[in-house]
Amino acid sequence: MKTKAFKILKTTSGASLIFVLGIMLLLMAVSTSVIAAASANVGANVRQRQYNRALLLNDSIHRNVQHSLMMDPSDSGYQQSLANQIARDIYNANEPRNFAGGSIAPIEEIELDIAIAGTIIDSEHSITLEFLFQEVRIAGPVGYIPELGSARVPRTASLSARMVVTVTVEVESATVLRNDSRIITSQAVYEYSGGVFSDETVENTNVEDPDIVFPMAFTEFGEWKMVSYEIVES
Repeated sequence: MKTKAFKILKTTSGASLIFVLGIMLLLMAVSTSVIAAASANVGANVRQRQYNRALLLNDSIHRNVQHSLMMDPSDSGYQQSLANQIARDIYNANEPRNFAGGSIAPIEEIELDIAIAGTIIDSEHSITLEFLFQEVRIAGPVGYIPELGSARVPRTASLSARMVVTVTVEVESATVLRNDSRIITSQAVYEYSGGVFSDETVENTNVEDPDIVFPMAFTEFGEWKMVSYEIVES
């Protein structure tokens, strides 16, 4: 199953701030390159500036993805964050009730296209989220037993996953006559744990029939942690 999320990181203040910082660093890098160009080969400096720009864009994309994955659930933008949307996609793709009579269809990868604070990213780039592991463990429910006075045990779904985020940015050729484009590829690996969906509500407490289907909702949001980051090709 392949899904595509568009402009998932826009409008969040943290994401916008990170990108603005990246642009500031980019301007500083360009200024430094311009000064150095007075005593160096112009073509080489143009290529170096383009490489620096692509490297900063690559880093800014990773920082925005990290921010959206690690957003606090109390944040007003959490519903639109990657942390929330990916966890829900994992649950929906691995929930047996969603595939009655068929097989589970786990997520293979997600392609992202981002826009930050109305800024258009004109460099050729790609952002792919590939799942190395994903699991949804289902438990319950157990119906209310009035003879024993025991409350109903809710149905729960515990989530965990391991995901690699791959970002590629193309470094444009310095001249139209020379095709020396380069690709910068970087990867960050994240692990997700602690996410729980449940049908636990006050209204469901005294229901005796365990086969009754109730809506599931987040009761524990879980957390994403970055475990590694590297530039694999430059």
